[in-house]
Amino acid sequence: MFFTGQPIDAHEAKRWGFVDSIVPIEQLMEEAHALAALIAAKAPLGLRLGKEALNAVEFMSVEDGYQLEQSFSTRLMATEDAREASQAVVQKRAPVFKGR
Repeated sequence: MFFTGQPIDAHEAKRWGFVDSIVPIEQLMEEAHALAALIAAKAPLGLRLGKEALNAVEFMSVEDGYQLEQSFSTRLMATEDAREASQAVVQKRAPVFKGR
């Protein structure tokens, strides 16, 4: 698309992996809210650092990107939310994240 300037329809975008799903307009908000709820249930610190990493690695070498990911993983493992995630798995329950 970048080089040709040719638009593509939703089905072609899905085929190329640019979009995850296609829904009728009547279901759009319901689907958007479901996706938002799924994301909101995840650990906020992990989401924040994940987004930061995705934005940062675009112009990094593979080696630098890997080092950044490793530093973020190390930071996350020391958080209260990481301990909560482990406890939730052991206790077979949903985790309750606090962003700490």
